[in-house]
Amino acid sequence: MHTLLDILPDGHQLPHVPTQLWLILSLEICVRDSFGTYLLLTYPSYGISTPPAEGHWSPPFFGYPVEVGFSAPETVGAVRRLFESAERSVDTETAVHQLAYLLGLSSVEVEHIDSFTELKSSPRTPDQNKCYRIMRFRLRSVSERSLRNLADPECRKGYVFLPLSAMEEDALRPGNRSPWERFYLGKPIMTNVCVALRDGDHRKSMAAAAIDLRTDLFFREQDGLLICADLAGYGRACQYATSQMHSFDQTGREIATRFRESVASLFYEFVCKVGIQQVHMAGDGFLAGLPLGNSCGDLTEVIPTILDSYSQLLRRIETLNGCIKEENIRVGSRLAMHYGHYRYGRMALARSFTADFDGASIVEVARLEQGLAAATKGQASVDDPRLKPLKGAKHTLAITSDLALRASEILSARHELSFLGEFLLGAKESSLEASVFRLEAVVAP
Repeated sequence: MHTLLDILPDGHQLPHVPTQLWLILSLEICVRDSFGTYLLLTYPSYGISTPPAEGHWSPPFFGYPVEVGFSAPETVGAVRRLFESAERSVDTETAVHQLAYLLGLSSVEVEHIDSFTELKSSPRTPDQNKCYRIMRFRLRSVSERSLRNLADPECRKGYVFLPLSAMEEDALRPGNRSPWERFYLGKPIMTNVCVALRDGDHRKSMAAAAIDLRTDLFFREQDGLLICADLAGYGRACQYATSQMHSFDQTGREIATRFRESVASLFYEFVCKVGIQQVHMAGDGFLAGLPLGNSCGDLTEVIPTILDSYSQLLRRIETLNGCIKEENIRVGSRLAMHYGHYRYGRMALARSFTADFDGASIVEVARLEQGLAAATKGQASVDDPRLKPLKGAKHTLAITSDLALRASEILSARHELSFLGEFLLGAKESSLEASVFRLEAVVAP
């Protein structure tokens, strides 16, 4: 249910009596990259109704509840009078500048565009009908030094960017609950956005006011330690748990689910202990980047921390392995480390909605782990006798030769590492010389 009240006479009876009235100050921020123009959207709330409803994409906003007194309004005129009184009581200019400040923006220029009033189902609690007075404001300019806060390169602020060009074909998808409903990236968009965007002239004016964002604002280029880890036999262990492991109060499927959750928890525990923020998890493995310097320190500080934390992870994995009777089903692990130049952030610029890795070094560390996997599984070239020491190794570390040389004193002092040799490891087009170690995972008694 959705009704625009502005074109209706004062005496018009509302189709539904609203449970609440809200004055909304909506700040529209349009940006431009080298591929197009976009409207910045946030996801302010998941649905809180029962059963859970969808949350909605929305521009940044402040909301003010409007006092309705002892009786909810039943006519359009009553709604208008309440909102007029609310607008007089709010310093909207100060509030919008405060909103911009909370977004990390400085030296802003903001303009009021227009206002309109909606009666609709509440986005948070769809079983209730509420009235919203939408006051549209637009960001006209912002200081150069705060532009990175708009680009949100690591997606920490959770922004997505709705393309304004070729709107209907390119981005918006109609819903089936009302003619106003539109979806972007699988989630509905607030109706006040759809109202503003339905007019081609509005979209053009929004695009004309877009703030230019340089390509380099969407990601960071840095040198750092790259880590690629993977569990060997993870899928086989999950299947074993599903089919073979039962208890009085849990099925095999529940035990397998708990096993997967435990592994995910261990991975996140590991990256938190090391201080890694740049990470991609993938079920039984992860890829992580650790730019050195600042809070991370240098290699002599970071590598021991990584090995200490990884050893703890392996001990926890061996504890899980203790629940698996068949030794050939138990989980192993591979850890590959490399040092190089890479990018991290919104690699597709405003089109991105997650932070990603990019660069030759990223490919190399992934291929290094794949080559280690092939060698330990006996799938590498059988004609190369140098790879034979790796076959069947349970927990292994491959570290590129240059990095191993820089960290030689650290590695030689680690009692849990057994040096297996120098090998040319890789997959497809990438191969690297690497020092390979066996890791001992000792479970505490």
